[in-house]
Amino acid sequence: MSRAEKGTYAGPNKWLLTNVELTRFEGDRAVLQHLARATWNSVLTPDIMSVLKIVPERMSAVNLRAYIDHLRENRQKATRYEIAFWNKLLYPLVAIALMVLAIPFAVQSARAGGVGVKIVLGIVIGLLFHFVGRLVSNVGLLNDWPPIVAAGLPLAVVALVAAEGLRRAERR
Repeated sequence: MSRAEKGTYAGPNKWLLTNVELTRFEGDRAVLQHLARATWNSVLTPDIMSVLKIVPERMSAVNLRAYIDHLRENRQKATRYEIAFWNKLLYPLVAIALMVLAIPFAVQSARAGGVGVKIVLGIVIGLLFHFVGRLVSNVGLLNDWPPIVAAGLPLAVVALVAAEGLRRAERR
């Protein structure tokens, strides 16, 4: 088992490590060795390592799907990427649900409130949806909810509120 303070890519399949702690297991005892420098041969490249820096929310749906499949093939946890994938797929439905939510405000008479108030209220609702959606995604990730639930719950709530708003507007 090796642990290094720093690693620098030195060419094809080669890393230069500094301040290395090398632990070898010999029978029922462990031998610890400190090395100032060491070479590590690995198929890992900086390109492969750079994937760890990518934020899933900034990946395309196609790339997310491919990366999710890769993680599953290697028996790694892909929940964060699956939630980002479902968020991307559901985003058009979110836009429609938020537009439907705006209809009851648009059909009110001008005397019910100024246009400025409606605009500010719309901005606040949009920001609230964004932050609550992020919160639900993170809570779903922490609690190991199914990704479709973590991504779809905010949409379901907005759709229900929009339907109720339309029902009330129709009664007026």
